[in-house]
Amino acid sequence: MSSLPGQTNRRRRPTARGHQAISHGTLCPAIKRMEKAGLPRREAQPGIAAAPRHVLSLTDEGLDEPSSFFYRGDKPLAAAEVDDPFRQGVPLIARATSKAEKAWLDRTIAELECGA
Repeated sequence: MSSLPGQTNRRRRPTARGHQAISHGTLCPAIKRMEKAGLPRREAQPGIAAAPRHVLSLTDEGLDEPSSFFYRGDKPLAAAEVDDPFRQGVPLIARATSKAEKAWLDRTIAELECGA
């Protein structure tokens, strides 16, 4: 998997899965929490114009860190700690999407290997 600048990644990731783009108000605080914990590594690369692009890559610690959709301050919340029924649906939908995506990927790889 190649690294992408934050702006490109912010726009591409969700739309590839049929969701709306992630807002700066959601993304920036999440990245700051992750950086504070030492989970991503930030690298400045030359930009298209004058400003450099900042590319984030996960560190080994970042790959092993459990994630959460919601936080209270810097503390990640477990699904049982979220009272809002709409927020409770977010991890449920994410798990279902991941399961469906993995099943599709397994089928597609198997079909491609049989045809090769």
